[in-house]
Amino acid sequence: MLKHFGFSLALIFVVAGLVIFCGCSEESADGPEPDTTPPTVVATEPADGAADVSRSGPFWVLFSEEMDKESVVDNMSFQPDGSLDIGYNTYWEGDTIFITPSSSLAGATDYIITVSELSEDLAENQLSDDYLINFTTTSLEDITPPDVLSTTPDDGAVDVTSVITVEIEFSEPVSVPSYDLETQSFITFDPYPDNGDISVEGSTLILQNLVFPQDTTVEITILGGSGNITDLADNPLATDYGFSFVIAADDTRPTLVSATPSNGAAGVSTGLSEMIFNFSEPMYPEINMLPENIDARIENAVSVSGNPWNSDYTSMTVPVLSDRVAPGCTYWVRFAAEDMAGNRIDPDPTPYEFTTSGTVSYFPVDNGNTWYLSRSGPSYEKHYILNYTPGDGTFDIVYEDSTGSGCEVYDIWHMKKTSTEIQMLGRTGYDDGSVSEEMTWDSPLTFYKLPILDNLDEQWALDTGFDMHVIEGETDTTFSATLTGTVTMASAPVDIVFNEGVLQGTFKSCAKHNLSITISVAHPDSGSVIMAQIDEDKFLAPGVGVIKQITDDLESSGIDTLSVERWEY
Repeated sequence: MLKHFGFSLALIFVVAGLVIFCGCSEESADGPEPDTTPPTVVATEPADGAADVSRSGPFWVLFSEEMDKESVVDNMSFQPDGSLDIGYNTYWEGDTIFITPSSSLAGATDYIITVSELSEDLAENQLSDDYLINFTTTSLEDITPPDVLSTTPDDGAVDVTSVITVEIEFSEPVSVPSYDLETQSFITFDPYPDNGDISVEGSTLILQNLVFPQDTTVEITILGGSGNITDLADNPLATDYGFSFVIAADDTRPTLVSATPSNGAAGVSTGLSEMIFNFSEPMYPEINMLPENIDARIENAVSVSGNPWNSDYTSMTVPVLSDRVAPGCTYWVRFAAEDMAGNRIDPDPTPYEFTTSGTVSYFPVDNGNTWYLSRSGPSYEKHYILNYTPGDGTFDIVYEDSTGSGCEVYDIWHMKKTSTEIQMLGRTGYDDGSVSEEMTWDSPLTFYKLPILDNLDEQWALDTGFDMHVIEGETDTTFSATLTGTVTMASAPVDIVFNEGVLQGTFKSCAKHNLSITISVAHPDSGSVIMAQIDEDKFLAPGVGVIKQITDDLESSGIDTLSVERWEY
């Protein structure tokens, strides 16, 4: 059974890219002269005006320089004289584009291939004019079946790498009944590869990214007869064609050769757009990393879709969402991986890290910063910052709650950031989208002392009076109230591992913050009444803010746990 590899964030691998340095000609002090020379067509097959031309091709056009391939292909046409375009395929070899019709052309018929004047070289210089190739096909019908001319690897080859591209060269352009390696029936393998893709370029059948076990003899048979590979005139391969080769034994452990950003790099831009990792040999791409080995902030910041590996599985490029990269943070991963032969990486695991430029914050404040937190069950919360004014440091934290039927604001905390503190100035509560209560403290409450790590093992009191406005319909009642309590910071940072839910990874060096408060209201009828008693633990991660919040409502004996799923800046 063919295996389709899955890719998680934990798979961050690549091989060192080959950098070729070319000699430079003498240039002016102002740099090289810009390329203003239009490209030209050097040669074609068939030549313009040719007769008795093959009805299957492949045809080709050689340009004078490297072209913008997309501009050539998108503006090309291939048609019988005066008719609509026929179906055709293209591929490139250097400066030459090859054109193959999807099926055999009509006999004794005039065709025109038009290379448009909109075709550009890499400097955006266009052809001077449309280049037309007029030709007439042969009247002879193709009744000759295709033959296999050669294979790569050769029949009998030894010491073949375990991740390979197999090419079968036929005597003429061919067509295959399926491009799905898992369901196709025109090739047999022994053993069957763990992965692979099928493509055709003119006369060549290409089987890419095949993965075979080490120290194994691989036998491949291209099946002849109807329903299998044919030429463009539907003539099938007359007989089966088989060849074999031997995959080399491998007991060498792979290594992480290099990376971008480099391992241990400092001052990396928060505008980072990708990470590249380089390995010494092809790696097995399906890796399930333990949450203990992955920085949760990397898990949040990367975006992997499709297959990030290069063709021989030695290179992997991981796109990064720059709006999720925070300043002053050390991002890390410990690679626990295998090569294609099952050899473990050396060392196992292999550490990798880099540090972004700037100053780290345990409570990042900026407009638009957003955190999505989940709780058990279908509901979740969204917290985000609005109205931040750097001049005076004031800002609002908006709290939205969802139970699956929508999301609405239930709280807005009015805050202020100074050089040494993050203070709470008051609170506005909402019910069904309308203001239900407002609190304005007589004096600011110091929720956090900055920098966070400089104030571990600290405790300070909270004590303030305030006016509390309760709004019920048309009634607006003001009560006198008090808030008392303490903030306690744990004595040392802790590591928090997320191993369930959407986000799986580790937050290192988190600060534990405990808030214990009692709010009492002087009710006009019943006197002093305790409105709320809350004991709440918050865990703050560097560069992220609150990643976990455990709230114990002592009045109702209810415990609510929120865990961050993702965040963005």
